[in-house]
Amino acid sequence: MEPYIEYIKGHPIIGILLLALAVAIVWSVVKQLLKIAVIVVVILLGTLYFTDSEARKEWQESDWLKEAGAKAKAAGKLGKDALKKGKDLLELLPDEK
Repeated sequence: MEPYIEYIKGHPIIGILLLALAVAIVWSVVKQLLKIAVIVVVILLGTLYFTDSEARKEWQESDWLKEAGAKAKAAGKLGKDALKKGKDLLELLPDEK
């Protein structure tokens, strides 16, 4: 490794050219990665747009939400009835003091 360093120290123009070449290669790789990232983001956003619109249509057309609301109300009523029955049963128990 030392002979290379000594050669570059002796010929600074070559060192500058090698540095410029390395920077150009890194810049090229970064540009390609950014292009790929932009393409992937566009594809993912397009997919999200189409799947979201289809999901919204399906969600609005289904009766699942209405059924879930009705079941939740029924469960709430059953819970209140069970609570009332439990209070009534507790009143029948003898007092413990």
